[in-house]
Amino acid sequence: MADESSEDPRGPEYGEANYIRKGRPMFGKIWTYEELMNAGRPAGFKRGPKMKDIETPANWPSDTVVDKGTWVFWLPEGWMQGVRTQPSSGKTLKCYFSPEGKRFWHKKDMEKYLGVKLETREPPPPKESDETYKPRVRYVTDPDAIPNWPDDDWFPKDFKAAYRQLPSGLHPIFIPPGVEGKFLYHKNMVAPYLAGDTAKSKLTDMDSSTTMANISAIAAEHPGQGRKRKREVAHYADATDYESQQLSVTVASGDEVTRIVDLLKVRRFPSSVELLRIDGAGEHRYAMAVRGFYFDKQSKHDGRPCYQKLQLIASDSPRLACSGLYMYWSEQKKRWEMGTLQPGKGCVAFCDRDCPRPVECVAPWRVLRENFGREPSSSSSVVSGSPAASSQDLASESLKTPSSGQGDSQPSAKSAKLSKEALASSDQKELPPAAKSSKKQKKQLEEKEKDSAKNASETVADGAQVEREKTKDASAKDGAKDASQKPAGDDAAKAANGAQDGEDTFLSSDGKKLKWDGVWHTHKIWSYEEIVSCSRRGDDLPGKPSHWPTDPNIAIYPGKWQDWLPADWGQCQRIDSSGTIVTQYISPEGKLAFKKNDVEKMCKKTLTAERVPEWRDWLPRDWKISSRQKGRQGNIVPCYISPNGTRFMTSRADVEKCIREGKVNQAGGILKIQGS
Repeated sequence: MADESSEDPRGPEYGEANYIRKGRPMFGKIWTYEELMNAGRPAGFKRGPKMKDIETPANWPSDTVVDKGTWVFWLPEGWMQGVRTQPSSGKTLKCYFSPEGKRFWHKKDMEKYLGVKLETREPPPPKESDETYKPRVRYVTDPDAIPNWPDDDWFPKDFKAAYRQLPSGLHPIFIPPGVEGKFLYHKNMVAPYLAGDTAKSKLTDMDSSTTMANISAIAAEHPGQGRKRKREVAHYADATDYESQQLSVTVASGDEVTRIVDLLKVRRFPSSVELLRIDGAGEHRYAMAVRGFYFDKQSKHDGRPCYQKLQLIASDSPRLACSGLYMYWSEQKKRWEMGTLQPGKGCVAFCDRDCPRPVECVAPWRVLRENFGREPSSSSSVVSGSPAASSQDLASESLKTPSSGQGDSQPSAKSAKLSKEALASSDQKELPPAAKSSKKQKKQLEEKEKDSAKNASETVADGAQVEREKTKDASAKDGAKDASQKPAGDDAAKAANGAQDGEDTFLSSDGKKLKWDGVWHTHKIWSYEEIVSCSRRGDDLPGKPSHWPTDPNIAIYPGKWQDWLPADWGQCQRIDSSGTIVTQYISPEGKLAFKKNDVEKMCKKTLTAERVPEWRDWLPRDWKISSRQKGRQGNIVPCYISPNGTRFMTSRADVEKCIREGKVNQAGGILKIQGS
């Protein structure tokens, strides 16, 4: 605060000196609606127009309305400012209209249209080197400290308004009718007060209201009388807090891995990035926390690879989420560890086998015991040792976008807490007893439904067998005649396939004889040649097309392009102003489109296409790919069809085992196409 001798250049009735002379009041005059409408404001005061009273002209486009906010100062007389809302994305853009209704997006276009330069504000003159800039602070004692009555209808006219003094200036407050000496501090408290919600509209006493500076001064005069904060006691783990668990660390494979690698490539990771998968240990509390996929961060920790846990978020636009869990080599303890890299926190699991990579660790992993961190904590119960993170700590680690880096891995300085939604969807959260019981009942009900479906399938199969027996004698002669006319190789081919026409049993990859699941195959079957001819990938382009924008933040989308995208369009990825990588589409003229709706508008047609699957690198090219319903009421999953088209499998492991054991066209489910 300045001394009382320093006067405001506008006059003695303004500024801090006058505020001090009047005893530093906390509140200004309390105004009614009628008083504010008739208040005599100082000369030079100009209140902006009431934008809510301006109607949108009839000659404006239907997607544009009058901007209710502050208009730009350089807008010519008679022109108006609008807001256009994009139908596809909901984004808003400011625009400007001439009196004739012609729309402009930029000031320079308006200047070109008018043939004149619009008003600009000159920068303030440079201050002297010894002069420090101090913004003007308004005080409740200033003559112009008169509140503006809100234009919107949220503030009833029987309320009163006033200003409260803050160190930075004036803050509006709101006083309900019939209330003396109390006020509502924020605008968003008025509606709850009118609705009777006292929890969200607490009235503040004017007599007890004071500044934070006064509160701090009182606290300094009476040390030790503030609120006592609860001291957090750390949990420490020693060797006895770990127990052996069968965790397996393997090189990950499968369809999900292919999608993860494609998303990592978008973030500048090489296509050869290594992904590991951790499985095992049943329902163990801490083992569940570390299970999942881990990717190589392309950086070293204590001279060896460092892996970070991630998961694929399935949605219309799949994305990756990384947690704060790592798998790394600890040179200090000579072991591989799973846990956080943050200082002060330790490992959740470790393996003391000295090997170059964790997949070579054949010794059992030692994991924190199930009940660690749940014992009542006290200052006397803390034992020495390395600190270890609890399962709640693991669940609250940050989710962030993967990034490739150089040098040793370092913990992030800005670790945000995991959202409640992500925690609820994580398999690391332990269910309460009631939820466990409900989950068990649900599982029993599902098993009962499966048994019923299986019995129904067997009944249908038995009925079909009876019908076949009835017609067997009648068709014996015709069957013998047909058999004599068939080539001699047909019987051998059937034997190699492991089933006769119409037979409802087949051999699985482990040699078990199973029944047909009763599901007819209805999805399109794709060969390698068909997929290659219908698929486009950015990886196949030699370089950035010449008609694309020259913006360095725009690059070719490296993965598979959208099937509905026209042949003369391109798919790119662009880094926006916030650093986020977004997918966009480029027209033959080099114009950008944000979404499919934008592409359809620019093409003036509806774009549809059958979804083309991606070919798996591990699948032999004489096989085929399709989709299939899992069971009678199951989900749609990818399936891989044998070369002769009679067998299918739904996992890479089954296909590789079938090929390895020489049971191609013999093992797998029977593929039946209705009408064939």
